[in-house]
Amino acid sequence: MNQLFHSRDDRPSFVDESLIPLIEDQQRASRQRNDKVLCSKRYRRLIAHLSVAVVAPPVRTWATEPAVTSLMPGLRQVTYEFFSYVDALGTTPTNDELHQVRIRAKLCRYNFDIASSYLGKDASGVAASFEKIQTVLGDLHDRVVAVAFVRSMRPEYPPDVEEALEDPGLEATIRWLEESEKKLKTKWHTPLSRARATSHALLD
Repeated sequence: MNQLFHSRDDRPSFVDESLIPLIEDQQRASRQRNDKVLCSKRYRRLIAHLSVAVVAPPVRTWATEPAVTSLMPGLRQVTYEFFSYVDALGTTPTNDELHQVRIRAKLCRYNFDIASSYLGKDASGVAASFEKIQTVLGDLHDRVVAVAFVRSMRPEYPPDVEEALEDPGLEATIRWLEESEKKLKTKWHTPLSRARATSHALLD
């Protein structure tokens, strides 16, 4: 899980403080897993291969073609696949589908980031639009995961126990997260329109 709250000031006053150590423990475990991967032999081999490729890139015969000629087909393909996927979702995509949109937006962003070195600020603008989609949907994914996590912290009462025993701080946290999730589900539409317009202007 990424950061549930970007800072303590970002956290609503009613959030149950007992949740924070649990979230921090999860973040600490995630960092330890990342550190283990970065120290692995497999990662070191990857870095070694990339270092060799920088010095002696395994280029093909078409590498001497102009950048526009080489890059445009790939940019058109990845952009077409992204918008085809998004347009097929309809007006009420699921959280899992929006997570896929985020992954696909990231792929588009990286392609246009690379292309910007050769195609200039127009490609940079497209990359920035896709980055915004990625950021908003990343925040949404964090909220979805957080809601599931906080719900798992609910005590399990027997069926005959009154709901009045529920933790008000816990329930308020869930409601706040759900409301934040609802807002983020529409917030990504603006950068989506921007990405559609800027990419079409560059690629058409």
